[in-house]
Amino acid sequence: MKKTTCLYLFVGIMLAFSCRKDHYIFSQSPDERVDKAVAMYTDTLVNAPYGWRGFIFPSAFNGGVVSFYFKFNASNRVQEFSDFDSTSAVTMSESSYLVKAEQQIDLIFDTYDYVSVLADPDGSVNGGSYGNGLGSDIQFVLDTLSGDTLKMHGAKYNTKAYMVRATQQDATDFYAGKYGSRNIDKWGQILTYWKRVTVGSATYEIEVYPSTHRAMISWADGSGPHTTWTAYYYTAGGIGFVTPIVNGSQTLTELDNITWNASTLSSTVSVGGTTYNVVGSSTPINPNKQGFANWWNYPQVNAPDGSHGWTTVKGWHVNGVDDAYGISSPTNYYFSQYLPQYHFRDGGVGDIMIFAFVINNALDAVDVDYFTNPIDLGDGRARFTFEGAANSNEEADSVAEINMGAEFSDARGYYFVQTDATSYDMVGARDAKAWLSWFYY
Repeated sequence: MKKTTCLYLFVGIMLAFSCRKDHYIFSQSPDERVDKAVAMYTDTLVNAPYGWRGFIFPSAFNGGVVSFYFKFNASNRVQEFSDFDSTSAVTMSESSYLVKAEQQIDLIFDTYDYVSVLADPDGSVNGGSYGNGLGSDIQFVLDTLSGDTLKMHGAKYNTKAYMVRATQQDATDFYAGKYGSRNIDKWGQILTYWKRVTVGSATYEIEVYPSTHRAMISWADGSGPHTTWTAYYYTAGGIGFVTPIVNGSQTLTELDNITWNASTLSSTVSVGGTTYNVVGSSTPINPNKQGFANWWNYPQVNAPDGSHGWTTVKGWHVNGVDDAYGISSPTNYYFSQYLPQYHFRDGGVGDIMIFAFVINNALDAVDVDYFTNPIDLGDGRARFTFEGAANSNEEADSVAEINMGAEFSDARGYYFVQTDATSYDMVGARDAKAWLSWFYY
């Protein structure tokens, strides 16, 4: 009997709720709660007295970051700077934004701005792929606000992003144009591939890759060599690491006051207020002993028909000179490509490098360099032997192609540095003053 009474009571309560369309468990309607959340996030953006530092991680950067400065106002306008390049770092752009309730509360950059540059589907604008750009968003779901940090993610590509309230010094430096020096980008002019900085008793090998704003940092201690990657962003005097480098009791959060001497091709950095020299090195602290094998096997596994391989446009960088052999000088040259274990029509198999040209409005690989199978030396190096070239394109520079192949034949071999999921740098072990950057295509 008691169960029956409880059941009727429950049904009665539910009927009462169903007949009262305007009755809510919360004190406000859903629309009122959404409007309040939109207003709260808008006020949060607008009322940060010195604006916000923004950090967006485009998928094409594979962990790299582009940093921003935002100053939002109550009229749905936002002033921006961006460290995507040296121009946007010192040139203020103003556009519009919206905080809008869709399925969640979203921040939308709704006119073309520095955020839009990363998402632009025209690959010539940002260096990304045609159709997807850098795989970044212009609409971000606002996830959580904790202290001074607002976490968010992209609505389309799930782009990782967050903002941190800026300091007065941040705002002053951006509007004063102090983010334009970018001296660390000039480290590529240092003759040797590897660069080291000794901080106290610890020596760090710091390789920066400006195209994706990522740094590879290696050091050795009593437990052996270590290598880690971190995204970096530009500061007024240098760079800051998104993930600090922790080496025992020593932590590196930034490299400050980076200088560059163009006449000596040398640089200094400050860490904790102390200045240190940047020194070139001919050997890596922590060579990738699987680097060559991974590089050589990748096309064989992923494109055994030889349709894809390791590609370069400018070829060898030697003694500070890009495209040292002038491989890209012919106007119809397109790219060079190394194909491990290529299967020839006569049944033979071997390593080749093809040179692709545009001939009669079509892409054609008419020139070839031949190699014996490389030897993995087991210590991070591989040795190549150049056999010769077959050149049939009259417009090509056959001397450049022969020199390009001959550069592979240094008996001391080459280190392979993996710079991305499908990118490697091949560095001469003789003195690290010759290297070639490969991407898989």
